[in-house]
Amino acid sequence: MAISGKPQRVVPPSPPAPLADEETVRKLINKGGSVAEPARPKEADGRVKLMNVQLRVMPTLLEEIDAVRKARSSKRRKTPSRHEWMLEALEEKLERERKA
Repeated sequence: MAISGKPQRVVPPSPPAPLADEETVRKLINKGGSVAEPARPKEADGRVKLMNVQLRVMPTLLEEIDAVRKARSSKRRKTPSRHEWMLEALEEKLERERKA
């Protein structure tokens, strides 16, 4: 038994799009517009969407971070989470870099 390929569907060629007249082209050009801005991902309610970032850290560094976090806690303040602590550290580093 011979194997044959799938039959090809014949699609008629579409008619060429009509060319715009000179006046329509001039109106479009003179209409102008705004400069494109890079899109920032946003939530449905307009807030800027948070981005997920994967961070690989040596276990010894995590142990040191945990020790600093626990030493910073008191009865009035709870221990900041690793996430909060790292965000705070990043913000401090960026502030130092801006001043330099």
